[in-house]
Amino acid sequence: MYTSTEPCPMCAGGMVEAGFDRIVYSVGGDEIAEFTGNEPSVRSAEILDGVSDVVGPVLNDEGRRLHDEFDW
Repeated sequence: MYTSTEPCPMCAGGMVEAGFDRIVYSVGGDEIAEFTGNEPSVRSAEILDGVSDVVGPVLNDEGRRLHDEFDW
């Protein structure tokens, strides 16, 4: 699965059930916490460990630009 943002813990839990081989994301959950001013959540790699490979950030500058434009 390719996504602009690292999956949240709830989405990652669903991905465990779906059994995706690999998740590729652009902007990490830690970066989203910076944008929103919230505390970072559990990282998807921890939840998906042993189930899916989690790859990212990939094309981070481009992904961050989208979030900058969103103006959290």
